[in-house]
Amino acid sequence: MTDTENPTTGLEGKLVAGMNGFGRFGLHMLKHWLDRRDSAFFDIQYINDPVLTIDDAARMIKKDPAVNFFQYKFKVEGDRLLISTPHGTSNRQILFTRTGAKSLDEIPWIGQPDMVFECSGGHAEYSDEARHKFLTGRTKHLVISATAPQADKTLVFGFNHKDFNLDTDLVTSYGSCTVNAFVPLAKWMNDTFGVEDADVSVAHNMPEYKLQDPKNQVLYRKECTLEVVAPNLLSFLAPDRFLVDYVVCPMTNVSAIKFRFGLKDPVDRNAFIGALRNAVHGGQLQGLYGIEEVDVGDSNRYLCTPSSTVFTEDTIQVRGNDVHLPGYFDNEASTNRFYDLVNHMAAERISRGK
Repeated sequence: MTDTENPTTGLEGKLVAGMNGFGRFGLHMLKHWLDRRDSAFFDIQYINDPVLTIDDAARMIKKDPAVNFFQYKFKVEGDRLLISTPHGTSNRQILFTRTGAKSLDEIPWIGQPDMVFECSGGHAEYSDEARHKFLTGRTKHLVISATAPQADKTLVFGFNHKDFNLDTDLVTSYGSCTVNAFVPLAKWMNDTFGVEDADVSVAHNMPEYKLQDPKNQVLYRKECTLEVVAPNLLSFLAPDRFLVDYVVCPMTNVSAIKFRFGLKDPVDRNAFIGALRNAVHGGQLQGLYGIEEVDVGDSNRYLCTPSSTVFTEDTIQVRGNDVHLPGYFDNEASTNRFYDLVNHMAAERISRGK
């Protein structure tokens, strides 16, 4: 077997997956998958990054302050990343390549995985290019970890992931961290109370490496793709009834988000909190959101949470028809929803024998 060859069948009948891009999102994705490797319907056997070497990747894995791989042992052998799991019961090896900076054609494993996760951030706006490069050989599906206007469909786990059509949805977008934070909640709000209009305010963090550049030591507003994607997905929310105020802040840690929903009728605050609590604990929003009684003022507790957003009951306000929902969200941990989505897609393929 040469350095660029690898088995083309997954362990225990799983689909084989490749991931392009090993930045913050890819790092979280690797950890999230490893923690669920035995129950996952896919097996990551390939990773490519256009910039990072395999030694760079190994250093990130060992030293990252937010993503903790302490229960795993990593070893580099040539272009293989060897991963020893606890008790050595289900070890893994991943072919890691550094190519594709000039052209995706450079990636040696193109066409070998059953599905590819595009996590580099470099092909969201030009997903047709990625479509033509990645969808070849064994690869039948490409999933992009960002909003992608040219994707066949945007699938948000907990909202429309069951609409996945494995024959026609060849290139899909999972949305974004803000799309996953807003869309399932907005659907529940409309189903339960009826929504007339809404807006979202975001104080978004920066990756630590960007803070080393003095020009990033400022607050700045920017457009947010949520403002376009949400009205496209939610038929009840017209574009002229939805706004997003998105501010990038020179800080690490988790981000802050606040939702305002204008309802068709006034609602009692206690009744609303009770309904939200029931939806999060066993209802439509279970596994997607978290809710706590009190905001203790320590955002560290929300790092790497499985929830798209964590709400605190004491900060929820109701003013007539308007409900204000402040929350914390670890935008990097939106990989949770990406994992949930691609795992569902893999399960569908296996069940259909495709």
